[in-house]
Amino acid sequence: MSIPPAAVPGFERVEFIKALGMLSAHVTELLTNCARTLFALRTLKQHGLPPEAAHTVFQAIVMEKINYASPAWLGFTSADDRGRLEAFYGHCAHFSY
Repeated sequence: MSIPPAAVPGFERVEFIKALGMLSAHVTELLTNCARTLFALRTLKQHGLPPEAAHTVFQAIVMEKINYASPAWLGFTSADDRGRLEAFYGHCAHFSY
């Protein structure tokens, strides 16, 4: 199969793009940021933040980070990445979020 020339000078037309490597890095960064937020929430709870407020902050920050554009990228993630997301959800459930 022959690839037609690029429609825009200076750009190369390709058949495939490397999406999975980018998504794995995205999931890693996403989970790292969310884990940092969980640590901050646990610290705030230890200093008197009411559980209802912690839950509201969790929903507003952590779940919104995860859910943002997830329909666009979730289908392209690997089984390992989906497993890591599920493990994170389990970790959040353990702390009653």
